Amino acid sequence: MRIKLQNPSTSDLPVYNPILPPQAITQILIVSNPNKEPVRLNYKLSYYLSGEQINESGEIDNGFPSSIDLI
Repeated sequence: MRIKLQNPSTSDLPVYNPILPPQAITQILIVSNPNKEPVRLNYKLSYYLSGEQINESGEIDNGFPSSIDLI
């Protein structure tokens, strides 16, 4: 299995504005999985909310929709 992580679309989100659509940060993950092994994704997020740093982490274990073709 080979994985390539593209650069995120940005690293900063602007302050929420109810008049504009919500902003998002996107990042593309390319997975080459010729042997069709189960895919498990660990993630870690770090952000500030009201001046306080928030750290979150978790795991997605085989939670990818079956309709997604992993290369």
